[in-house]
Amino acid sequence: MLSCCCTTPPKEAGDVMTLENALRGSGDIGAFLCACWGTRLQDPANPYQSASYLENLKQRDFESQPFEVTCGPDCRLHIVADPAAASVTLASRRGNHAKKDGQDDVAAAMLKANPKWSERDAVRQLKDAGIKRSRDWVRQQRYEFRKQAGEVGESAA
Repeated sequence: MLSCCCTTPPKEAGDVMTLENALRGSGDIGAFLCACWGTRLQDPANPYQSASYLENLKQRDFESQPFEVTCGPDCRLHIVADPAAASVTLASRRGNHAKKDGQDDVAAAMLKANPKWSERDAVRQLKDAGIKRSRDWVRQQRYEFRKQAGEVGESAA
């Protein structure tokens, strides 16, 4: 019987943890497992104080409910609440996905002020200003500008 505990955070698949997104490209391994537990910190900003969410992603011959654990000073895992009595959900990670440097507004203003820059030039100019952004970010911002100006419909990609 082969079991596994996946401690890597799942891929950005929203607020759902599955065997496929928890194993991060190692789906063949998932086929061999009899049981697999996925884990993710509930509050990544405070990793040492945060509870970890554990969910059985592949169950064989038994059923289980998701539960939370914490690690005490004794370096042992402690179940936060009885899994049969307490309902636990994975904390949402959705919300503002802005860069942590807080310069999205400055970068967007530079792009608006210089609409003739190519994507490559825009990335270079932003980098020279100390703002690291990808070509995809630049492309998405320009699309948002066009959408706000009514040049692009909501259904267009």
